[in-house]
Amino acid sequence: MAQKLTTSDLSIDSVFGGREILISAKQSHSVTKLIKSQIKEWIKQHGVVILRNFHATPTNFEQLITRCSSQLTLDPARQSRRKYIQKVNEGVNAVGMHSENGGAPCIPDLVWFYCAKSSGKSTPTTLCDGETIWQMLSKSTQTLFKQKNLVYTRTVSLDCWKNYVQYELFRGFQHQTITFDHLTSLAVTNGKMNCTLLKNGDVFMEIHRSAIQRSHFSEHMSFCNSLFGPSQYNQKPTISFFDNTPIPQSVLEEIRHTIELITNEIQYQSGDIVIVDNT
Repeated sequence: MAQKLTTSDLSIDSVFGGREILISAKQSHSVTKLIKSQIKEWIKQHGVVILRNFHATPTNFEQLITRCSSQLTLDPARQSRRKYIQKVNEGVNAVGMHSENGGAPCIPDLVWFYCAKSSGKSTPTTLCDGETIWQMLSKSTQTLFKQKNLVYTRTVSLDCWKNYVQYELFRGFQHQTITFDHLTSLAVTNGKMNCTLLKNGDVFMEIHRSAIQRSHFSEHMSFCNSLFGPSQYNQKPTISFFDNTPIPQSVLEEIRHTIELITNEIQYQSGDIVIVDNT
């Protein structure tokens, strides 16, 4: 059984000048010595935790994930390396800042990253604190998003929605046994879903959700959504307010500018693990 490491075992440093932290093992400690309550407290306080020098391997990284999670999901657009590990190899183009699966029915609480071997090149993960974004936005923009929820609208192909459901359910379902009822039975995170099954098997999907979320860990309000997120697997969604009014361009520019001011990059070292509060 894992025993809680103490401050004498660890070096804890602030990074990026914000609340994010880098935790390094001072001695030969395995990542398996970290316990769920310890990680949960770090996430609550700091939002992003970088673990370094813990002799992380794909095996013990996977063990850490399963020990700290009650439910797991994967991205159907990515190649799987192990049961709970996928490659991050979707190209080299810039990706807009986003909450993972922010425009999908189900949003994971945490996102986990692991670097098996650093390439020595600039291959960073970019991070932006949603709590800080929310605090920096103008009062008028805050009021707008308090009053109006977002709606993400798109058509999802038959194969795409079945693959998505298969990964979310994670119960050994075969692709051919997944039905529309399985999709509509998913527990939508902080919002609601409207789906229409089309004649060709595709699904017209609407996800209604606030752009502001309360962190499950810190309980602080956060600007956490997928307004600028990627859509490499599905049709790019149309994003508007719930009443079908467009988001003003001036508001989008304010958000982009704020994000640019506080975006930081993690330059990986071999064996690094990064845990991100996605709520």
